[in-house]
Amino acid sequence: MVSYKQIILFGGDTMNAIGRIGIIMPEITDPLDYDVIRGVYSQAKELGYDVLIFTGIYNSHLEFQQDAYVYGMENIYELICKGKLDGILYAASYFNNKKVSERIYEFLKQTDTPCLVLGEENDELPYIFPPERESMRMITRHLADVHKFRRIYCVTGFKDHYESEER
Repeated sequence: MVSYKQIILFGGDTMNAIGRIGIIMPEITDPLDYDVIRGVYSQAKELGYDVLIFTGIYNSHLEFQQDAYVYGMENIYELICKGKLDGILYAASYFNNKKVSERIYEFLKQTDTPCLVLGEENDELPYIFPPERESMRMITRHLADVHKFRRIYCVTGFKDHYESEER
């Protein structure tokens, strides 16, 4: 596993870029999505890299609305093979549809581009996990110490999902 702090290796400046970093996400809707993008972009700018974001607008589970339109939108991820990227941050754990995620892994295998997988263990690529356990500890401590909450309930997410289990 790669250290969480190694995410800063991804960098960018859009005027005189010396390279390109790609970010692969299924959609950009959550404030945390924007935080990841802002973090990558700010580091990329300092290092003189452009940032390309490969994203759709629909992140469905396989059993929900899968039609030709949705499948067509998901073809955006094929562009990672043609993007001449210097590095890729793949937010694998963000994808609800595992078939789409598997297709992306296949596209990544077709490139020689270094890739860092976010939130999903992988045998072939380096990966990192956000510090969910520590974040939840800090939130809980804040609620107890500052707001004097004594009964705190936590809905963590999906069963058997690493980040959910850590929370």
